[in-house]
Amino acid sequence: MQWIIPCDLNYYDAISAFSSLKTIDWRQNNRYAVGDTVFIYASAPYQKIMFKTKVLAVDLLYEDTIDDFTFWKVPVDEREKEKRKSRRYVRLQLIKFLECDDLGLESLLKQGLKKAPQGAVKCQNDKLQLGEYIEKYFAQDTLDDKLDVIEEDNYYEGNSVEVQLNRYERSVEAREKCIEFHGCHCKICGFDFEEVYGDAGRGFIHVHHIVPISEVKEEYLVNYQKDLIPVCPNCHAIIHRRKKPYTVQELKQILRIRK
Repeated sequence: MQWIIPCDLNYYDAISAFSSLKTIDWRQNNRYAVGDTVFIYASAPYQKIMFKTKVLAVDLLYEDTIDDFTFWKVPVDEREKEKRKSRRYVRLQLIKFLECDDLGLESLLKQGLKKAPQGAVKCQNDKLQLGEYIEKYFAQDTLDDKLDVIEEDNYYEGNSVEVQLNRYERSVEAREKCIEFHGCHCKICGFDFEEVYGDAGRGFIHVHHIVPISEVKEEYLVNYQKDLIPVCPNCHAIIHRRKKPYTVQELKQILRIRK
């Protein structure tokens, strides 16, 4: 099944979210199935379909969703936060991003779309055959893609968390001091990039905030010995896989059980 859903980029920065996270969790208002294609229509001022995504999971609980608060441009009040906790979510993986005038609203209306999407729209029924029209543009390699074709990868999830850390902490020095104090091996699984990759991996590691910046909600003095910890991208991604991040102790316990 193919769908079109709307997104207001003035409200939610889906471009940055997909660039960093590769997958995002969307409010589930329809009967999506794993494997469905979901095209995301960016509303004014863009007014065009800009994303092709694939459904990876359905019926996700709020506590199992990926933390993407960084990308919301409009503050969310407490009442709305409570509402979100009772909803179900669908996980979307970015397949391709592009900007193409032929996927603009005017062209879509000529292909049978009745109006700018306000909710989920099926791309195909007895009167509407949008799916093939949209798909042919995403299939053209000559279009100006700003993001490459993406496959789900824990390394990139780790990267997204590091961007969040640097954005809120704003202290490269604290990160360097953390690595100098703790070393460059992962404090959860023990992985050492230099040991595996040689010179190419020397000095590379992610740094994790033990207490998320989002919970502190204010600027504070970072203790690089106690507040920060070096972790590999895989462990970093798993820590932030759910809305309430796993603690270092929880992830170590998971690894012990798996071994």
